[in-house]
Amino acid sequence: MISGGYNNNSVSFGLNNPQAALYRASQLKEAYAKKGISYLMPNEVWSNSKISETLTKINKYLKFLDEKNFLSKDTIQNAVNMVLPVHAQNKILIKDLANLQNDLVKEKGYTVEQAKKWANVGGLNFNPINNKETNEIYLKLADINGTERQRKYLRSTLIHELQHALKGRFQNITTSNVYNISNVPMNERFKPSVFHDFESLFYPCINKGIPSDLSNEEFYGRLGVKNKKELYKKFVDKYREAVEIASPNDVRSDGKISSKYINKDCFDYMRKKANDEKYSYSIQTKFRDKSDITARDYAGRLYSEMARFFASMSKALTKGEQV
Repeated sequence: MISGGYNNNSVSFGLNNPQAALYRASQLKEAYAKKGISYLMPNEVWSNSKISETLTKINKYLKFLDEKNFLSKDTIQNAVNMVLPVHAQNKILIKDLANLQNDLVKEKGYTVEQAKKWANVGGLNFNPINNKETNEIYLKLADINGTERQRKYLRSTLIHELQHALKGRFQNITTSNVYNISNVPMNERFKPSVFHDFESLFYPCINKGIPSDLSNEEFYGRLGVKNKKELYKKFVDKYREAVEIASPNDVRSDGKISSKYINKDCFDYMRKKANDEKYSYSIQTKFRDKSDITARDYAGRLYSEMARFFASMSKALTKGEQV
């Protein structure tokens, strides 16, 4: 497991013989290639520490650009290219969040209603399933000309989304997300978009403004609950609502959810997604004034609780308990 919570198909695969592990990796690479999906060999995979070092390097450069009043879409793009190996340069593209909904409809085949679901995001990264294609990081580029706080937020948002992009491009995360080892498409098991629909139901709580502190009272209060028990009940209700948004036919008239969304596979996926967001927020926090509490700190804790919730649901099913 890596810090983001994904099964990263470790180099050894539990095998003691390095040659056997390498052969196993080559088998996977060949199997995924038949599906048009990239799979990295062990020598191509970036460690979490290398990703962290890369983010530290680009953060220093972005801060320098900001101090010299040189921030622009082009200089941000150049900064990203600067920290990438030659073969990956211009494979992570910076785009304007103002164009997101239009791009989703015109370039990615979303309906207008589907595109509207992404209206309130502060930044976004699209990971391709094939590394020959490009990542797209959407940022609120208007903040380049904003206040110092807005520019700091822009930089930290880039760090957050770039962490997702680097993991997707230089670790086998995207591969694990899209297919399991038996090559069954995930969208035949459940719709991965249910996680976005679930998390988006909590955006109003995250974006209420700057929290005064991160105490339990503040944390639960913003969510309209008193304790963890009530929070988990809210998670259950919002999960049902998210499934109904993502796949209306999988929620019965009595409110019960299809087994497609009540199974260990789905809960583990949701846990991994929540853990990855939590990790990204912890990375984002690292690159700003620690005394500056923001909604991002609050979001990090919320995603942490989401991960624990889905882990508990998965564990309950493993024990044969009804959820």
